[in-house]
Amino acid sequence: MNSRRLFSFCIWTVFIACLSLALDRLHCAVSFTKPWLITTSNTEDEDLYSIWKVAHGQSAYNDPTQIPFTMSYYNWLFYGLYGTVTAFFLHLLQLGDIWLPNIARLLTLFFALAISAFYFAILRRNLALRDFCPAYLLVALSLIATLNPLFGFWIMTARPDVGALAFEIAGIFFLVIHLSRRRLVFALLAGLAFYLAWSFKQTAVTGLVAATLTLLFHRRFAALVFLLLPWIVLVALTLSLGGRDYHYGVITYHTGFTFFIGQSLEIFFSTLAKVPVLPLIIIVLFADALRSARAGKLDALPPEETLFLFATVTALLFGLITACKDGAADNYFLPFSVWSGLWFFRVLPRLDRSYFSAACLGVTALFLGGISLVFLGRAGMIDRRASDLPNEILAQELRKFPAPVFVTDTYGDLPWIQPHPPYFVVPDIHKLETLIDQGYFGTIITLRQEKLSDAALARYELTDHDAYFYYYVRK
Repeated sequence: MNSRRLFSFCIWTVFIACLSLALDRLHCAVSFTKPWLITTSNTEDEDLYSIWKVAHGQSAYNDPTQIPFTMSYYNWLFYGLYGTVTAFFLHLLQLGDIWLPNIARLLTLFFALAISAFYFAILRRNLALRDFCPAYLLVALSLIATLNPLFGFWIMTARPDVGALAFEIAGIFFLVIHLSRRRLVFALLAGLAFYLAWSFKQTAVTGLVAATLTLLFHRRFAALVFLLLPWIVLVALTLSLGGRDYHYGVITYHTGFTFFIGQSLEIFFSTLAKVPVLPLIIIVLFADALRSARAGKLDALPPEETLFLFATVTALLFGLITACKDGAADNYFLPFSVWSGLWFFRVLPRLDRSYFSAACLGVTALFLGGISLVFLGRAGMIDRRASDLPNEILAQELRKFPAPVFVTDTYGDLPWIQPHPPYFVVPDIHKLETLIDQGYFGTIITLRQEKLSDAALARYELTDHDAYFYYYVRK
């Protein structure tokens, strides 16, 4: 088997494995016959509540010191777009709010497919790669970029990470066109796309930083103005129009986190395990860059390759720093996986292929091994529906108990579970200690495995329980 046939075989094998895993997970996250009462990421319930507020004409941002003490952590476009889209389809299809998570997750999946589309468009511009890799293989590679185990449930959860990355890769695509055609309008479009990425998630700036460094490196100062001016003006305008609650949720709140260096390294190595081709890519790319630097050829690198180099390094450093934050996960390395892939395929046609066959087989084996561990339940999870039945029971039981109700499992506080407001979608129970001590809640519901102290429940008595919950009613 020649190297091209082997490469094609390995790509299709990995693609089928990634697609099978993604479809299995999607089946457990989205249903068209019954809405699953689950979360597909750790803080999705809070995001769903903010989306629900926008869908019902409310502001996503509120004073977190006032009842119900909820928070919206991300930028305005995420909540605004998801709230508008979910409201439109709920009205169009005459569905209840209980279907809102389904629509939001499908919107995220759309953004994942958009990432793959831009990935394909960028790969197609590499003429040397097109000679080596036909279009159908580029499609498979582009889908692997977002269907791999690292992206996992991130492509089917109501969070801004994937949407922000879709706008970032759109910005990279426009800048790639500018670098080849030197038309300033594409630098302007890149700046607008990078603003939209920031408007989804305020930390989505690795593409902008890479684009800025590339234009500086190649002394394209007019393009740099067209890139940065719209971004700076629009960000300044957004911050000036945003109120106090917006500023607190988007900026101030994020300055109070605790950072752990060891956690960052642990998440990074977890990322490498989920996408086992990344270690090989890192070694190959940085070895190639080092050879170019030693030969004094960095200045001679094509601008497009420089862009991917800067993007990969920026995303790696930014991921390592932000993954130190308390509560961080491997989503912080999603941009790194995309940018490094684009860089790798940019340099692939000129790499020494002496060990190409062995590398293809080795990477394929690692991918299949990692995905097999997921299917066997040894690494990650496929089915998150364990909480569906408890939440369904909870939605029925809540109507029997006096309001206001607080459920310590925050999904139980969402509007399609709770019959009455206010909705205390607050993961930190310490924010509610004063209200609990005062006997504010008519009912407090805890998971059976969760124990609150007798002092905390001094004003409440256990009146009922089932297989999943304890029900405490105010005395």
